[in-house]
Amino acid sequence: ELLWLWLLFSLGSETSQGASEMSFSFTALDPCSAYISLNEPWRNTDHQFDESQGSPLCDNSVDGEWYRFTGMAGDAMPTFCIPENHCGTHAPVWLNGSHPREGDGIVQRQACASFNGNCCLWNTTVEVKACPGGYYVYRLTKPSVCFHVYCGRENHEGAGLIPGLAQWVKDLALP
Repeated sequence: ELLWLWLLFSLGSETSQGASEMSFSFTALDPCSAYISLNEPWRNTDHQFDESQGSPLCDNSVDGEWYRFTGMAGDAMPTFCIPENHCGTHAPVWLNGSHPREGDGIVQRQACASFNGNCCLWNTTVEVKACPGGYYVYRLTKPSVCFHVYCGRENHEGAGLIPGLAQWVKDLALP
């Protein structure tokens, strides 16, 4: 108890009226170093869903944290419409806009869920940041309904992180 009282006394400061006030400061962590990995193979755009696999998945545990796509999930959200019944669910969620460059900081983008022939039947705003090392992190919002899943894929567009990368990747694919 004495340590706690000492700590409170030490952190307090006296105002000109003699009253004690407390002040704290917290440093926000850089999302490029404080994120949750999404690495499930079914998140990949190449993963088609059908009823024989069981129930469609839902990102109901995603709720405003920073995430990074890694491993078999891919390394970035796709920036084009993903047909329904992909990414382990009925309504896959994709990024409706371009990825930022590293110097852009944190940007807002629209994320859309594709379903019933509509590429953006549901949408929300997510935050995206390009990180040193050529990857992205995303602050993803909780979908309002199931069955929405945030999709990942291998990023072949380069997104401006490394000049000429997109063309180099395309050249590799040529015979």
